[in-house]
Amino acid sequence: MVMPRSCAVRRDSMVPYFVPVLDGRQQAQFLVSRIEHLYEQGVALRDIAVLYRAHYQALDAQLEFSRRGIPFVITSGVRFFEQAHVRDFVAQLRAVCNPDDYPAFERFMALLPKVGPATVGKLLKAARQLAAKRAQQWESARQDLFDPSGQLDSPSVFAALLDPSILDKVPQDARDDYSGMCLSLREMDVMLNGPAPRVSHNPARPVDIVRCGVEGWYGDYLKQVYNNWESRRDDLDGLIEFAARYDTMSELLAQLVLLNSETTDRSIQDNDNTVRMTTIHQAKGLEYPVVFVIGCADEYFPLKRAIEDGNLDEERRLFYVAVTRAKDELYLCYPRMTSGRGNGPLLMRQSRFISEVPSHLYEKVHVPNYGW
Repeated sequence: MVMPRSCAVRRDSMVPYFVPVLDGRQQAQFLVSRIEHLYEQGVALRDIAVLYRAHYQALDAQLEFSRRGIPFVITSGVRFFEQAHVRDFVAQLRAVCNPDDYPAFERFMALLPKVGPATVGKLLKAARQLAAKRAQQWESARQDLFDPSGQLDSPSVFAALLDPSILDKVPQDARDDYSGMCLSLREMDVMLNGPAPRVSHNPARPVDIVRCGVEGWYGDYLKQVYNNWESRRDDLDGLIEFAARYDTMSELLAQLVLLNSETTDRSIQDNDNTVRMTTIHQAKGLEYPVVFVIGCADEYFPLKRAIEDGNLDEERRLFYVAVTRAKDELYLCYPRMTSGRGNGPLLMRQSRFISEVPSHLYEKVHVPNYGW
């Protein structure tokens, strides 16, 4: 179809556009393509909003906007990789990949009660000394690796952190959490580097290592600390999906570190010419000439947990909020596939809220080449 290139007056007959795309990445490419065209036609970036049900659903859009140089601001908070729980989790991945990354250790160990930089330093110093001692023992026993006694341990900092002599240095109130954290880290380390003793090993896929971490101690920690732990867990589940794109942890970590270094420009004001990105919750009461609602697929919008719990009334109300934010143009974007969090591509159904709308009330757009 051919989209209208300009419109001198508002057309009462203009209907929303329903935009099926292949996946989240093509959805992001569509956003960029259409926004660039709108800008060329005189639409200010500040008059364009991208709405989503949950933060993680905007990750691909943020990445594509950054790559293509389209300025944007998250009006409902911070960028995906600026969020505390995402930074905390990425710190654990960094430490698993590089046990000498002290800032990473310090960040996630400081999550424990009564554990500050001084305690972290003592724990790591003791763990590294013990790991080095075990490494020497491992080397001296190298010719007898298959000793049936099975007492030989890995020369790993993560294994050493669980030693009783080091656990004694942890404040009493933090020991249970500390043990759970270290067990989770050690499991991720074994997936990456192999069990003791270290021999020839094919590392697990990044998506499996990330899933292990999300489903381990940190997933339980979220429930203890945050009232909105479910939405934060959704973000980490989105990170699992993101990890499925990479073949090695070094590739994934390089991308995560780069993205983690990006920060929102806090000097951006309401009148600055930037695309607005926000959750639908935070868009209540606001209107924009052009609105893109992304992730219009079942399990994204409505959310999977809402479907499982049968709590669809609030989701339907939010859908109404989303579509009524648009003054002039409304785009409902439907990603047809997801990576399946490492289990292979999965087909997604269009949002049941769209299925409930008679087809003559919207116009379907085919976008293989974005024929604007």
